[in-house]
Amino acid sequence: MAASNGLAYRPRIADAKLRACLSSAGAVVIEGPKACGKTRLAQQLAASTVLLDVDLAARQALAVDPALVLAGPRPRLLDEWQVAPVLWNQVRRAVDAVEAPG
Repeated sequence: MAASNGLAYRPRIADAKLRACLSSAGAVVIEGPKACGKTRLAQQLAASTVLLDVDLAARQALAVDPALVLAGPRPRLLDEWQVAPVLWNQVRRAVDAVEAPG
């Protein structure tokens, strides 16, 4: 998969780790330093993506009902979720309700 900068994705060890985590957990948090490839890694396995730092419509939906942001094909990448901390509890509730990995 080519990135917006035209560079092809280079597989990494973390791919297998993320795949394993998604097969056994309802949600996964990817942590690391800025610009180390967290979003790019997650996009490889995500069926849908919400970029909360740039998606105004998603942030407006959060104000109406945070569950709206979770609606979409799974696994769903919620990038830069820290701009909307209310999502943390919403994700936890959704994971508990679904009781399925991914």
